[in-house]
Amino acid sequence: MVDEKEPIDFNTNPHGLIFKGHAELKEAVGNYRHADFNGINDVLLHLAICHTVVVDKNKGVYNAASPDELALVDGAKAEGFEFIGRETDNVIVIRDSQGYTLRYKVLNVLEFNSTRKRMSIIMMN
Repeated sequence: MVDEKEPIDFNTNPHGLIFKGHAELKEAVGNYRHADFNGINDVLLHLAICHTVVVDKNKGVYNAASPDELALVDGAKAEGFEFIGRETDNVIVIRDSQGYTLRYKVLNVLEFNSTRKRMSIIMMN
């Protein structure tokens, strides 16, 4: 764990990441005055949105093309950003950590491929 008061050595930590424990993460997600609230909530929101997971309404579980994709959506849900499902007009529905229901219109999906090693979603709030 890196002490936040020490300067970050970008030679050993090129992205300047500071480890946060689970308790620190829960505190930041639940407290809008926390310094990391916006950044962490943005990451969790993106994890809850940028995927091709579908909800099996009969079983109440997520179905995903890969276990990695399922793990990311489950992780976002565990921290308060629940993927509710997709509506018929290509809208993704999310419940955020504050209990608000958010809807995002999917405009285009760039599927994961081995060349790019990522997927992207273009959407409108």
